[in-house]
Amino acid sequence: MVHTKVALRSSGSHPLVVPRTRTVVYGDKGFLSVAAGLWNKIPNDIKDCGNLNTFKTHLKTYLFTMAYDD
Repeated sequence: MVHTKVALRSSGSHPLVVPRTRTVVYGDKGFLSVAAGLWNKIPNDIKDCGNLNTFKTHLKTYLFTMAYDD
């Protein structure tokens, strides 16, 4: 198995721009708005791990922690 290093979008720690929407009801629920907002909420140490498999593992742990931590 060959492991390649994947440069993630957050390498420079620049947050994604959440696009402005015209309607509050449907526009703020669009994929581009929601995806950019969620990506920006992920801690930088997870986004900057540098390996796709490591990123997935840390992201899964983070999401479970967010869902089940009281």
